[in-house]
Amino acid sequence: MLSKTLQRVRSLSVFDVLYYILKFVLSICTAYMHWNLLKLFLNNDMPGIVVLTGSMVPGFMRGDISAIKSTNHNLGIEVGDIVGYSLMHRAIPISHRVTERRVIIDNDFPCDVNSTVVDATGVVLHHGPSSIAKAANPPALPSPCRRLAFITKGDANKVKDTFLYTTGRVYLEPYELVGKMLINLPGLGYMTILLQEHKWAKVLLFGMIILMAISGREE
Repeated sequence: MLSKTLQRVRSLSVFDVLYYILKFVLSICTAYMHWNLLKLFLNNDMPGIVVLTGSMVPGFMRGDISAIKSTNHNLGIEVGDIVGYSLMHRAIPISHRVTERRVIIDNDFPCDVNSTVVDATGVVLHHGPSSIAKAANPPALPSPCRRLAFITKGDANKVKDTFLYTTGRVYLEPYELVGKMLINLPGLGYMTILLQEHKWAKVLLFGMIILMAISGREE
């Protein structure tokens, strides 16, 4: 099969090359469209998080993919839920379990438009910039300001994730959560890990795609 494919490569015309380029571009566009449909369905920009470490064993293994769904501005997330979160200055998102849900007052980090602010009875006053923008008369932030906060931890880890939070705070706010895990897909993320850790894998995959496209075309 390889020799036959090499013979086809040698006999390619300009139009054949253009055909394969177009076919490759269409494949990329199709994958991009499917990814965006998935983001729309799961209501967030990061619908799938690849498990990169063993911090969630035995329930989740390295190479699994966690499908994450966001609903109601993450206000319904409770202790025990597995969530994905993404922080500034940390390119790779993390999928861990919520161990604490609190309403706190933090004088060192005043509430801002991103915070989910609640009153003394626990009623949500606003849940981020979108609610303020939609309000005809946005409520003034109370003083002291009470906000909804979460703390997470990997099931296999001995300590909480507070040392991972890049904001300087020792908790996460709802807007920093991608969402709640909907389903776990075992092993489907190994290809992503391989491509991230080994440059040769990217070259090999690209070459395989080209060879498959050429050998798959009918005479």
